[in-house]
Amino acid sequence: MGIHVIVDGYNLLYSHFTKDNYASMEVRREELIGRLQEYAVIKRFKLTVVFDGWKNGSQSEYKEDRKNIRIIYSRLGETADDYISKMAKVEKDKAVVITCDNGLADRVKNVGSSVVKCQRFMDRVDNSLYEECAGCQILEKDVDFNTRKKGPSKRLSRRKRSQTSMVRKL
Repeated sequence: MGIHVIVDGYNLLYSHFTKDNYASMEVRREELIGRLQEYAVIKRFKLTVVFDGWKNGSQSEYKEDRKNIRIIYSRLGETADDYISKMAKVEKDKAVVITCDNGLADRVKNVGSSVVKCQRFMDRVDNSLYEECAGCQILEKDVDFNTRKKGPSKRLSRRKRSQTSMVRKL
């Protein structure tokens, strides 16, 4: 099985999309989902977007499968962060979680999953969509993972190398 990209939906929505006075939350959410659908088609990843339903949700979680992605609204009383943590615990090193929430990032890293910040992920999504539309290659910027070790050994640990290669595949 390949990589499972798990997106903290509202976190990505608020961090990347500007608040448009004319567009409702639902319109912006659908725009995000549309872009993620296109990305999932190009990259052929299993992609899940989790939105909070803990304040206004139903008693059970709501799942919807759309073109190449799964959309989940957490149930009433459960945050998207809790739901994502449970998913990451099941997926372990196969999961790449997209969030800017440091608390969630720490919880996910503790179970062995990788974390990518929202802006970095959306840059990759935009590049992939541009490459697909324009048919040209964009050179990736050198990525600094801040995993430089002190001392004589410069090789990353096996876990860090695995996470780094998984993130590069995005």
